[in-house]
Amino acid sequence: MEQSFQSWSCIFACQRERERERERESTGKYAVLISLNLFPQRYQTGGSVLAGKLAMERGWAINIGGGFHHCWGNEGGGFCAYADISLTIHFVLNNYPSVERVMIIDLDAHQGNGHERDFMGRKDIYILDVYNKYIYPNDSYAKKAIRRRVELFAYTQDEEYLEKVST
Repeated sequence: MEQSFQSWSCIFACQRERERERERESTGKYAVLISLNLFPQRYQTGGSVLAGKLAMERGWAINIGGGFHHCWGNEGGGFCAYADISLTIHFVLNNYPSVERVMIIDLDAHQGNGHERDFMGRKDIYILDVYNKYIYPNDSYAKKAIRRRVELFAYTQDEEYLEKVST
């Protein structure tokens, strides 16, 4: 299988930046943060973009390391430093012209405010978000981007959850 430069550019950029930061970093808390949190998230972000590429080529793919749904544009949020969902969607839309619409199904306990802010007002992006409405981030502005919103309470049981998601 032929690999294009564009399909790997995110991964290579992450690797180059990692090498540069290793040269610059000193010991201490900053170095621990970079090595324990940011480096793995960069690889996981590259994995999300690669999963998007593979899904288009093979019909399906999965990346168990991604899903950083609190990060948008140039701003991180929660424990999310890189907007892998938004990057993957942009990659697919820019490299596969047959894709005209995308659906984000976010089933995490938290509202996915990052990708919601990134795709605010986009008719080609449908967002279904199921989350506990009383916990972080409770971003009322980002909620405007959700086309199907399912707000739950803590300790929602399976039957109620499935009923609310399926209606």
